[in-house]
Amino acid sequence: MENFLMQALSWETLILNDGTIYLILKVIDSFVSQSRGNESIQTVGLCPHAFKGHGDDVWDKFGQAIGNLQSLESLNIFAPNHDDDEVVSNHHWEILARILSHVRQRIKLSIIPGVINSLAWRAEDSRSLARVIHGHPTITRFEDSGMLPYESLDVLYSALATLPTLESLSLSKGKVSTRMEDESALVNPKILTELLRVPTLWDVSISELYFTRSLCQAAANALMEGTAITN
Repeated sequence: MENFLMQALSWETLILNDGTIYLILKVIDSFVSQSRGNESIQTVGLCPHAFKGHGDDVWDKFGQAIGNLQSLESLNIFAPNHDDDEVVSNHHWEILARILSHVRQRIKLSIIPGVINSLAWRAEDSRSLARVIHGHPTITRFEDSGMLPYESLDVLYSALATLPTLESLSLSKGKVSTRMEDESALVNPKILTELLRVPTLWDVSISELYFTRSLCQAAANALMEGTAITN
């Protein structure tokens, strides 16, 4: 197990899934101690559906180890796979929040497909993720590859607007479960205006997002009222 741990800590990317979590749990104290000063790992992939059992002290140790990684730049949150439960339990999201509470590095948070065949996230998962990242002090970049359902984007945008150091934002078309012509697909389109006016946000990329009339107006209002966006 120690050999596995030494090898894992030498990688540029560490994926915390069922397999690696199972192995690291066997040497969790060594994982924490050997992570101190680590300059190899730049990206950590988190699979919320893999967080099963154990007490808060164990997940705090995972958080401490991730917080120790000196070169950490990105956290990737993986969507569930077709052989996983479609909805990640609230307890698993609480564990993810506990882990993220230890992260003090300036990071990019990415929502990406799973490593096998990804499920479209349900709105419940998306809203849980929004609660987890709400107000996080060191998420400077956010990237969604289109895994999040369209009807939950208002909650996501609202959470992103609370990030005090958000500088860069990349949004893709949400998974469709409502009619794109439906002006109420976002409960409150003004949330997009608030997000685009975050004072630290200067870089925005929007890909294949369906802009209804209300969303166009929300974006126009942000531009007219003034934003820090330069790109």
